Amino acid sequence: VEAGPVWVMSVDRAMEQFAGVEEFDVVIVDEASQADLFALPVLSLAERAVVVGDDQQIGPQLGFVGTVSGLIHSHLDDVPSAEHFDPESSLYDHAVRRSPERILLTEHFRCVPPIIEFSSRHYYDGKIMPLRADRPSVAPLRTVFLADGVRQPLAGFGDVNLAEAQALVDQVVRMVADPSYRGKTFGVISLLSTSGQAGYLLL
Repeated sequence: VEAGPVWVMSVDRAMEQFAGVEEFDVVIVDEASQADLFALPVLSLAERAVVVGDDQQIGPQLGFVGTVSGLIHSHLDDVPSAEHFDPESSLYDHAVRRSPERILLTEHFRCVPPIIEFSSRHYYDGKIMPLRADRPSVAPLRTVFLADGVRQPLAGFGDVNLAEAQALVDQVVRMVADPSYRGKTFGVISLLSTSGQAGYLLL
């Protein structure tokens, strides 16, 4: 089997070491949907590029959109698709605009089947095939409906869903007492970032 030299590094490190010095046959950019416009110069290091990403993921978010919009209008008026050179467009977005022929990787080994089946059904038209065999005895995803769950103002916290908080704490207590989870750690994520739910849960 023939082998060739391969360099594996971050985008900024690649530009720091090779910009204007080396040219590769192929540059492969992984997680390109998380790479912002500052990653674009890495494509200049190669004759060909393979850009790997996922347009269903949240893209890069930078906080100076207004400033960049002004710079685009001032300096890039003669650049095709100039309006897309903004902080919210990823390297993957730019690649798709210029090379719309995409290859969808459909075999998924990382997540247990119930999790990737959910994503496949809701976001990928059922095209992703879960291939991991070690299906757990307990379903990794379980929704719990709380009929009395409602957000309401709570002094010192803001909006809090008391019923949801209590149900969550009760569930964690049961799991900690369950021998099946001995030696495991737990993480609790509150999606109500604008409320006091997370702070209330810490009590």
